[in-house]
Amino acid sequence: MEDIVELRGHHLASVARVHSRTFGEHLMDLIENDYVDRVDDSFVELSWNMVREIFSNPDGKIRIIADKPDFICRACRKIKECFDECGRLIIPPFENISLGPAFAEELEKEKYRTTDLGVARNYDLDIWKVYTAREIRERVGF
Repeated sequence: MEDIVELRGHHLASVARVHSRTFGEHLMDLIENDYVDRVDDSFVELSWNMVREIFSNPDGKIRIIADKPDFICRACRKIKECFDECGRLIIPPFENISLGPAFAEELEKEKYRTTDLGVARNYDLDIWKVYTAREIRERVGF
C-alpha cells in the first residue's frame, strides 16, 4: 500500500510559497512570522526539505486534512497554540488561523480564506480527499 502524506488545508498556501521562494526568503518568512527566532532552527530546513521532497514525486498521494496535526504542525514550535497535549485541536479546523502577513498577498483577506476548509476551497480542493502531488501543484499553481 502506498503511503499517503497528510497536509492541513491552510498549509496549501505555505507549500506554494516554499516552491516560489529561495531558501533565504523562506527563512525570512519564518522569522518575520515568528515561526523561528534563529537562523539555525531545525524547523527552517525541515519545512523546506520535507515540502520539496513530498512534491517532487508527481504521483505521490496527499490527503488534505483539517482535524489533526500534519508533518508541518508536528515540527513547528507553535504547535502548542493549535493543539492540546492529547493532539486535539484548540483552534477548530474551520475557524480563522493566522497565517501571518507574508501570506496576505496570496489569500483574500476574508476570515473564511484562512481556515483549513477556506484555503482548500480557494484552490478547488476538498478536505479529506486524496490527490496526487501533480493535481495539487496544478490547482495551487506551483
